[in-house]
Amino acid sequence: MTTQIGILVVGNEILDGLVLDTNSQWIINQLKAMNLQVKEKMTVRDDVQEISRALRRIVANGCNLVFTTGGLGPTHDDKTLMGVAMALDLPLELNDEALNIVTRQYSELHQRGIIDTSEITEPRRKMAVLPRGAEPLDNRVGGAPGVVLDTESAQIISLPGVPGELMWIFDNQ
Repeated sequence: MTTQIGILVVGNEILDGLVLDTNSQWIINQLKAMNLQVKEKMTVRDDVQEISRALRRIVANGCNLVFTTGGLGPTHDDKTLMGVAMALDLPLELNDEALNIVTRQYSELHQRGIIDTSEITEPRRKMAVLPRGAEPLDNRVGGAPGVVLDTESAQIISLPGVPGELMWIFDNQ
C-alpha cells in the first residue's frame, strides 16, 4: 500500500497570522528527503470539533499517515488529542508512560532553573492524557510528549507545535 500523507496544523495563532507555520514546511522537507510526498495539508483552530472533523476528512481522503502539529501543551487551548479521540471515537485516559515523561521533563526544567516548580499540576498532567491505545513519543526538549496512534485506516502522529520539540521528536522517535 502506498503511503498517503496528510498534515493537520492546529492553532488559532497560525490562522490569526500571529505565528508562521514553519513546522509543516520542515516536515514536508524531511519527508521529501525520504521520497515521500504530502497529499493534503489543513489548518484548523484550537477547537475540538474542528480538529475532529478535519482529521476524519484527511483520513477519509485516503491519507494513511497523518501528522498533527500543535495543541499538545498544558494550556486551555491545547485540544488536539481531544479532537483526535473524538474523531476516532476513543476515550481519553491517563497514560503512565506519558506521565513519566512529563514528570521527568518538568523535574529537569526545574533543576535547570527554567521553571519555578516541578509540581505536576492539573494542566501539566493533561499532557499525559492520551486517546486509548496511543503511545507517547519521548520529548527531551519540552514538556509535552508526542503521540502515535495506530488505527485500522491510518497512523496518526501528533507532535507539539514548538518547533524545537517537534524536530527533536521527529528526528529521534
